[in-house]
Amino acid sequence: MGTQKILIDTNVLISAFGFGGNPRRVIETVLDGRFHLILPEKQWIEIQRVLDYPRLRFSEKEKHSIKLILEQISTFEKVSLELSEIPEDPSDNMFLEAAKEFSIPLLISGDKHLLKIAYFEGTRIITPTQFLREIDEGTLG
Repeated sequence: MGTQKILIDTNVLISAFGFGGNPRRVIETVLDGRFHLILPEKQWIEIQRVLDYPRLRFSEKEKHSIKLILEQISTFEKVSLELSEIPEDPSDNMFLEAAKEFSIPLLISGDKHLLKIAYFEGTRIITPTQFLREIDEGTLG
């Protein structure tokens, strides 16, 4: 696994597997070993719930494959911190909690509440597009 730890929010992860595009390219940087994906326990629970959303239309085989890939490329962490930085969407706090507790320098997200924060106690919060641009420019990783 890569040396730089990153968090990738649930929407970006699900989009990577279901729809491709920039989210898939973000996941490829983890698969290539350039980054080390941290997956908080709360997020793992959320991912399993989201994969079952009927509108996403993942087959049972696809859901199993996605979970297996994430299990292989991620380090799962139990987070003890509890924050309330995002009252508009309290479930987003799980990313800030993990970022702070494990000193993760980068959170890749498309979530407006997280992106509005932009920087949280040593963690930059950027979009998949910005992440890929910085990689292409050689200013990241």
